Amino acid sequence: GPAVRAMGATGAMLPLSAGYLQVRTLGAPIDRLGSMCVQFFLADKDVVGLVVAALLAATVHLALDVVLCPRFGVAGAAIAAVAASSISLAFMVARLRSRRLWPQPFSWPSARGGDVAPFAAFAGPLFLALLMKVVLFALM
Repeated sequence: GPAVRAMGATGAMLPLSAGYLQVRTLGAPIDRLGSMCVQFFLADKDVVGLVVAALLAATVHLALDVVLCPRFGVAGAAIAAVAASSISLAFMVARLRSRRLWPQPFSWPSARGGDVAPFAAFAGPLFLALLMKVVLFALM
């Protein structure tokens, strides 16, 4: 679409770029959660956990690229990237939980406690901006 064209994709690259971005956009929430987990690791100074997560993601990504790219092309590379991010995220969450660094219990804002309005005022615009980004890339 027009957004991919605006980013410089032309000719034969246009549909490939759009397909790649559509698949990668589905993995955007996984990437955001992974970024959040990285902050917990950095706060705890757990460099080993970050290195293991990165090596795990790289290994999964490489293995899936070898399997998926010959059959699915660029879309296979995007699927491999999302899958690798998912596996890395699962590892990070499990490690954080085992070290008791994952918020327990994970609580949502309470409407009765007056938490929703301030939370929505702060997070609402950011949520809408990220949602529009996901929708835009998904429609490419």
